[in-house]
Amino acid sequence: MRHILTTAAALTAAILCAAPLSAAPPDVPQGLPLTGDRASGPRSLRVGGPCTYADHPGTATILAVVPAVPDKNVPTAPYPGMTVTYVFKAAASLPIQGIHEEGKTQTLTLVNGWPPGKRFLEKYGIRPGAALPCVLRIIRSGTCTPLLFEFPGIDLADYFEIEK
Repeated sequence: MRHILTTAAALTAAILCAAPLSAAPPDVPQGLPLTGDRASGPRSLRVGGPCTYADHPGTATILAVVPAVPDKNVPTAPYPGMTVTYVFKAAASLPIQGIHEEGKTQTLTLVNGWPPGKRFLEKYGIRPGAALPCVLRIIRSGTCTPLLFEFPGIDLADYFEIEK
């Protein structure tokens, strides 16, 4: 009986210690989701997604445009940034997940978190009092950002101001 238990314990240990075919590469912490497989080549860490959103169109009214105060904990843009605040008003009623965003003061930033510069604001017609088309995107499935504001016609990844 002791021999059977010893053999069973040894087999269990061997199975648990063996690396499965889907093991993460050494530079990726265990337990994190990966994309790709051995047949398709290198694998990479998946961050969020795939996600689906419900879009809720409305209007963003620009409240103020003032010089941004540099924050020593956040990388700053290589140009003088402007803090742009706005409020969102939905065109139709919002679901419970977005109801608290309506009328709340928001800050407009570029995709990378930088504040836009004066030339960006001029290019896209962003000024106090302006009413801009805006879409509140509320997550329906996945693990991405739960709420996003998008501005049709404004490219928040337009970094032309960093070019000389």
